[in-house]
Amino acid sequence: MPSRILTFFIEPHYPRSKHISTVSFPLDFPINKGFTNFMTINHTIKTSNLPSYLDVLEISFSQFLEKEGTSVKTRKNYKSDLRQFLKWSVSVLDSLIGVAPLSHKEFVQAITANIVTKYRAYLLQYRVPPATINRRLSTLRSFFRFCLAQNWITTNPSSSLTSATLRTAPSPKNSHQTKEDILQEFGTHLREEGASKSTIKNYVADVRQFLFWKTKTS
Repeated sequence: MPSRILTFFIEPHYPRSKHISTVSFPLDFPINKGFTNFMTINHTIKTSNLPSYLDVLEISFSQFLEKEGTSVKTRKNYKSDLRQFLKWSVSVLDSLIGVAPLSHKEFVQAITANIVTKYRAYLLQYRVPPATINRRLSTLRSFFRFCLAQNWITTNPSSSLTSATLRTAPSPKNSHQTKEDILQEFGTHLREEGASKSTIKNYVADVRQFLFWKTKTS
């Protein structure tokens, strides 16, 4: 007489995963050998440790920034930026691969240049201010530089990221505000946003070059 088959459907622990696992075995096996012992030895089911290793990434990156001598405000802003990006990445990776990475290394390795580019487009789509977008992109550049230093990844997915275009509002006709006044205000805004000195210097130089080009072509 053939053995009857017992099948279990196991729902995934990872949110919105499209895959449901099944475990099948002869019904007389667990009766004779013990159901609990069979499942423990042959079908150990691991729950997702996603929240745990996202914390690992945030804490490790914050310690890296502190060693680099960044200010408390910069670390606070970068940590917030990274948390927002990681949460966004969770939903994107879920839709792409449908399963949870098993460690913080696997999670970072799953983030491609295409995903980072999509994140930039996402920020633009929801009309995040350009200065905030650029700070968040700066956070990603620093984060993936940190991941490279840890040998978690071999290529930097943020290397081809371009900054968002910064638009200055047209000045009134009677205004005596100079280009240097505008650049000084822009630099002050970046400092208030927690940007590093090197970031401020680079951004101000880019805007100065753009204003010079605009003057020559207008």
